[in-house]
Amino acid sequence: MSGIMALILAVNSASSGYALFGGGYPASGGRDVLSKYAYSSGSITSTTSFSTGFREGAAAGNASVGIFGGSLDGNPHTSTQKFTYSGETVASGGSLTVARRRYGAAANSTIAIFAQGADIFAAAVTTVDKYTLGTDAVAATTALVNAGGIREGTSTASIAYFFGGTSETASDKYTYSGDTTASGTALSVARRLGGAIGSTAVGIIAGGSGQTSTTSKYTYSGDTQGATTALTYSQYWSGAAGNPTVGIFLGGTTGVDNLATTCQYMYSGDSVSAGTSLSIASSNISATSSVPGGF
Repeated sequence: MSGIMALILAVNSASSGYALFGGGYPASGGRDVLSKYAYSSGSITSTTSFSTGFREGAAAGNASVGIFGGSLDGNPHTSTQKFTYSGETVASGGSLTVARRRYGAAANSTIAIFAQGADIFAAAVTTVDKYTLGTDAVAATTALVNAGGIREGTSTASIAYFFGGTSETASDKYTYSGDTTASGTALSVARRLGGAIGSTAVGIIAGGSGQTSTTSKYTYSGDTQGATTALTYSQYWSGAAGNPTVGIFLGGTTGVDNLATTCQYMYSGDSVSAGTSLSIASSNISATSSVPGGF
C-alpha cells in the first residue's frame, strides 16, 4: 500500500505544478510580466514581475529555481534573472560569459545549459555556458557540434538536447557528466523559432518558421524521431514548458499577429487539446517548469 500511495502522491505532485513564463513581445524592450499556468486546472495567474523586461531569450531550471535571460531593448546581454519558487521571489542570477540573444536553454536538477545564440548584428554565437543552479556560478563549456542560434532545448537527468535553430533540422546532445557533446539524429522537418517540451522519454518540438502546427517527436532511447500529433494551432516563436505528463505551448506569432492561443500536449497517447488563452497575445515567450518533465 505504501508504494501505491507514494506513486499517487508523485502523480498528484506533478499535476499540481505549473509552467512559469514571461518576457517577449509586444511590449517595447520585452515584457517584465511573469505568469503561472497551472497544469491541472489551466488557470493563469500573475506572480512577481521581473526587475527588467526582456525578449529573445530562454529559460531553464529545476524544481527550486527558474533562470531567465535574453535581450534588453533588442541588445544582447549577459544578465539573467532568477525566480525562486518558494516565496515567488525574483533576484539577479549569474552572468553569462558572452552577451547574446536568441539562445537555447535546458537543465537537469543541478545544471542549466545556455547554448549558442546571436550577437547584436545577428551573427552566430557558438559559446555554450554551464550554469550551476545551486551557486549561480557560470563558466563556458564544450561547444555543440552543430552551429546555430535560436535552438530549442529539452533535458533528461543525464543529457541536454538542442533542436533546430539556424541549422533547422539539426539536433545536438550535451552529456552533463564529462561535458561532452555529439550530434543527435536530424529532424525530418526544419524547426526554427519553434518551442519544445520533454518528458523522461521523449522531446516534442513544435511550430517554427513558416507558421506551422506540425510537431516532431524525438525518442531519447535510440535517438529516433518522427512526426506526431499536430498542435491545435499554427505558430512560431511560442513559449513551452511541461511536467512529466503534460506540456503546454504558449502564444507565438503568425508573422503578422501575436497569439493568445495555447495548446496542451499529453505524452501518454500523444493527444492535444486547446488550453486557456493568455490575457495578452504574446510571442517570443520564455518558459520553464516548477515540476520539470525530464528528471
